[in-house]
Amino acid sequence: MMENGKIDHIRISFSAYDVDVINVYQKALSFRDIDAHYDHGLCVLNSWRSAQHTFTHLGKRTRIDYICTRLMHANGPSKLASPHHACTLTAWKDTRHFPVLAWISCRKSHIKSAEAKQPIYDRHGMTLGLQDPKQVEAANQKLTSIIGNPSANYADIPQAMHQVAAHLYPKTRGQCPALKTAGWRDSGIQLSIRTMWQAYKTSKGITTLPAWQITRQQKLRLPWQAFLLRRLVLRWRASAFYMTCRKQTQAHGRRIKRERFMGYLKLIDDAEKAGNPHAMYKVIRSLAPKMPRVRPAIRGEHGEFLTDAGEVKAVKAHFQSVWKLPAEWEHPELSEQVVASTSEDAFSFQVPTLTEIISKIDSIRTHKALPDDMPPAGIWKMVAPTLGCVAYAATCDYWNHIQSKAFPAQWSYTQVVLLPKPGKMHGQPSSLRPIGLQDPIAKSYVSILASKLQPYAKRYLRDIPQFAYLSHRDAIGAQYRALRHCRLAREHTQLQVTNVHHRREHGQTRKFAAALQISIDLTQAFDCAPWQLLRESLHRTV
Repeated sequence: MMENGKIDHIRISFSAYDVDVINVYQKALSFRDIDAHYDHGLCVLNSWRSAQHTFTHLGKRTRIDYICTRLMHANGPSKLASPHHACTLTAWKDTRHFPVLAWISCRKSHIKSAEAKQPIYDRHGMTLGLQDPKQVEAANQKLTSIIGNPSANYADIPQAMHQVAAHLYPKTRGQCPALKTAGWRDSGIQLSIRTMWQAYKTSKGITTLPAWQITRQQKLRLPWQAFLLRRLVLRWRASAFYMTCRKQTQAHGRRIKRERFMGYLKLIDDAEKAGNPHAMYKVIRSLAPKMPRVRPAIRGEHGEFLTDAGEVKAVKAHFQSVWKLPAEWEHPELSEQVVASTSEDAFSFQVPTLTEIISKIDSIRTHKALPDDMPPAGIWKMVAPTLGCVAYAATCDYWNHIQSKAFPAQWSYTQVVLLPKPGKMHGQPSSLRPIGLQDPIAKSYVSILASKLQPYAKRYLRDIPQFAYLSHRDAIGAQYRALRHCRLAREHTQLQVTNVHHRREHGQTRKFAAALQISIDLTQAFDCAPWQLLRESLHRTV
């Protein structure tokens, strides 16, 4: 590409990628240089706006400097490149040379280090297997053969569950080839397109030879050949052939498009007959308009993007500031009065039985979200009888006062996932909502304990207007209570009106009558609750 010129290569290294800057000094721009831009997929950034000069000499202005980059890096902001006339380089007499300012976005490399990929299982097969008693029995037998007795080490349960899922419901990676094949990849339509555009170039008088294969004499003769009668006839025939090829290509494309959509409809019908709604919606999503999947990115104080380490630091600092007691916080005095004072409300706790544990594990939702190191929830639900025996054996020693350790250590592990809050702009850690993914057996066991304690909580909160986390109480009940208070207040104030009819009825009015209703919205009420107070409240006398 270089002819009697100079080249300078500079590499700028960053933490995640490198940027290569190649400075080329070319004495004269040739046809070969222009064709090289197309061959290598380059884009001239400072050629998209109005012509702006980069060099002046004796009052004459010209543009001799260009910034080229690959098409994959040429986005909207980068095409706004322009010379910076406020800065002058190599000013000498009436000669001025201006630098060109451009913004180039450098994408990170998509080549990642080799990591152990999480196995992929046939989730639809698991859903159908829950309705097949033979598959349920085979899964329980496989898990029993792996772990041995129910009193085995609980830490080996997730790995054993992976082995059961891999044995019964393996699935290869990738999607259905019918969904990945595009119509324009057909060999017949590709040949038609190449022939059509070749005829189009001939009809416009564009030579099919590369620019570097044309001699100087041929370049001088090209303008004159366009007016020759023979050349005009050839161009007319090429134009007619181009229109014919265009119609054939469009008809061929419509036929391929129709066949492709008929294939989609067949896949939807097959998924509906098989009772697989996930496969059906997968095809529908492929037909729907593509929606960009935006990954929530944490930004700095001035809106700048942060590195991975900077994002972790910002999120950690935010939640440390949220879950922190104020400096002047006073510990309230806890009541030592026994709540359950009657024999009817006496507290009597029953240890979870094996039947309750198995029933609760069997009620796990099939598509429940679990931590990354655990198999899907469908396989846990399938082997509920075996897992119930394991959970019962892991906790019965505590209830029998044989050991002081309450539950397996894995039950206290939580994988924190940050989800974007709906209706809030991304960029700040406050726009993310943390959720915790835990062991499904642990959550099932805790729900059993909560169901045993909830009747006592309902008796205690019988006359307390708390509408959250209680059965038969919800947000609608809280709204009805507020509306009832408004109705009673309105009736009470309307009775205090003094008029002729009220006096004839011998009605009495008060000197002052009013009603007050206060609505308080606590910002981050659950986040700012003192954990120390909650801990001491749970340990106080009940």
